Amino acid sequence: MTKIDDMRQKAQKRPQKGTGASDNARQPVVLRRPSDGPRNGHNIAIERQSSCLSGGFPVPVLQDSREDAVLRTLAAWLQSYRARSPQTAARYKREARAFLEFLAKFKGPIGNSLLQAAPSDCRAFVNLDRKLSNSTRAVKCAVLRSMFGALVVEGLVPTNPAAEVKVKRAASGEHHQAVPRSIVLQVLDGLGNSIKDTRDRALIVTMLSIGARRSEVANLKVGDIEHTGDKTYIRLKGKGGTVTRMLLRSGAVRILNNWLKAGGHGDGAEAPLFFNLSRRPDHKKRRSLSSAGVWHIIKERFGKYCPHGLRARAITDVWKNSDNNIHMAQIFARHSSPTVTEQVYVQAKKLDQAMKYAPNYE
Repeated sequence: MTKIDDMRQKAQKRPQKGTGASDNARQPVVLRRPSDGPRNGHNIAIERQSSCLSGGFPVPVLQDSREDAVLRTLAAWLQSYRARSPQTAARYKREARAFLEFLAKFKGPIGNSLLQAAPSDCRAFVNLDRKLSNSTRAVKCAVLRSMFGALVVEGLVPTNPAAEVKVKRAASGEHHQAVPRSIVLQVLDGLGNSIKDTRDRALIVTMLSIGARRSEVANLKVGDIEHTGDKTYIRLKGKGGTVTRMLLRSGAVRILNNWLKAGGHGDGAEAPLFFNLSRRPDHKKRRSLSSAGVWHIIKERFGKYCPHGLRARAITDVWKNSDNNIHMAQIFARHSSPTVTEQVYVQAKKLDQAMKYAPNYE
């Protein structure tokens, strides 16, 4: 055997580079590959941060890598919000992913961008779309503050760059304008007997009767209606996973029963109480109304007023009918503090009353 043949045999027996267990442990695990472009280090970083925010747990671990410490921190940060509120976690995940893509586009991979993000970067992201409302900008800013706050706690960044970003908030109660009672009665009187009108009437009356948020009423199931003796309750799944049994008045029970009969819900406890009518009413697979679907229905019926205006109407009625008892309004609204009820819903009504005593110059 020649020396060349001996070297060839040794080369065939030698394991190829990157196939050993120790090498695999140090290779980044790519969960998603971009559809176009070369798979270089920049794209790999984007893939890994995207997999982190899409729920790809556990995050791959590399030794002596601050980038992986960042990814692990972001994964734990999102997981903490999932435990409290799935809706909040989904919103935070979307905003965090958008921010990472924003940094990757303008500043490079996560290791050179997120850890070195400046207040100007956060401010540019929040104000990127000039058409956004102040409340939406405030949510984006809150997500950045929370995300960088988690990085500060882990010692990955010295300060929170989003803490210096200021967003003009809407005035208290600006987005909680109660729908006037006359308009509510006008809308309800104008509804007919079609299946769409029957559904919308039940939806509106339910929101007015129990002060439900649009996400709460969209998630209602047939099994959430409970009959106890001569009383009817409805289970609301509120913020933070809280569940509250709300007593329904007789008028709301009658209107809901009409909708259950017209909609043909049957005995399925897990069937959506309010479903989308894009499919036939007798279709086996009914899609529950989304939160956006509830918003469109209310805007179609009430014009400039939003779904929260119905909740504000209900809370205001409870406050008035209880002789201005703010604690009764707080219990009905399921607020953690009467201060929230006072500032957001009642203060505007008190201001209108106070203005009656203001001087009138002619």
